[in-house]
Amino acid sequence: METPLGANAKDFFCRVIQKYKNVAVSTYKIDNDILIPHFSSLGKKNAVYFQVMYKITTILRLKLNIKHKVELVEENLRKYFSYWLDLANSLIK
Repeated sequence: METPLGANAKDFFCRVIQKYKNVAVSTYKIDNDILIPHFSSLGKKNAVYFQVMYKITTILRLKLNIKHKVELVEENLRKYFSYWLDLANSLIK
């Protein structure tokens, strides 16, 4: 996403997300979305997909007070990632 001149990309993104939340609350009367921004740049080691999956599952676990532990092994994390998303979705509804 192109940012306006002089705008910090992270701050700009956070403002866009806040605008989305405001529209969702005022239009659809919902305020139960969980937004998890992740910022990475090309070529960085922290952009590895399983680290992003671990971050997402950890945040869901904390925000939704889920007692299950997050898998650390890459293969298991990849295997159970959809389970975590389904579980979070069912707890939000």
